[in-house]
Amino acid sequence: MEGCYRDVNIALANELFKICEEMGIDFSEAREYANHQFCNIHLPSTGVGGHCIPVYPWFLIKEMEKREHFDKCRLLHTSRLVNDEMVQYWAEKILLECMKFDKPLSPRQDLHQGHYLPGRCEGVLSQPQPGTGQAPPGKGPGGLCL
Repeated sequence: MEGCYRDVNIALANELFKICEEMGIDFSEAREYANHQFCNIHLPSTGVGGHCIPVYPWFLIKEMEKREHFDKCRLLHTSRLVNDEMVQYWAEKILLECMKFDKPLSPRQDLHQGHYLPGRCEGVLSQPQPGTGQAPPGKGPGGLCL
């Protein structure tokens, strides 16, 4: 249950971050004022990684789907989708910022999960990966590697 709890709370932080951005509100400042003894809004992230938090909710979701109780796992399912979409959200933001520079993007250094990879990491974001989202539309091999 703890993994599900954390996944839902991370999804809430990610949604609040995007809402604040849309409304021109400083998320960090709003979060600082909102957090107190009874409220702890998490930091937004590029998604949820690891071997437990992005996986455990699926055990419950799939079990409820097998039992045809789709209404009993809506929040868990939505949280998974919100967190998985953050990879694409940040990849698009990074690409848009990079396009503001009048400079070619190659040669480049590719990163995969924070590790430098010499050469190219073709298609890391062009293939859907469980818990990592999908590549931005039109961003095929040779694109951004996260």
